[in-house]
Amino acid sequence: MDLWTAASLPYDAEAPFRSAKDMYNTIDASTIGGVKWESFKLKYEGIKPDEKVPLWMNQDYEVWYRNPRDVVRNILANTSFNGEINPTPY
Repeated sequence: MDLWTAASLPYDAEAPFRSAKDMYNTIDASTIGGVKWESFKLKYEGIKPDEKVPLWMNQDYEVWYRNPRDVVRNILANTSFNGEINPTPY
């Protein structure tokens, strides 16, 4: 959030969230037509150095997401956005 705030300063703007907690609360409060949260775990499986293996190479990471296809479908079906979205690629 500090980097986001710093990057916004030259434009006389503010970061959209005051903190990570504020951002997570906004995400959790978003209504997106019942698209459920899904998750998966991943772990680095590449070559590791013989000595001083970085911590991140041995940790499991959990990724949470909502299916982007369903989220976009719900956005496009929402009449509040009628005439507000330009689908032309650029």
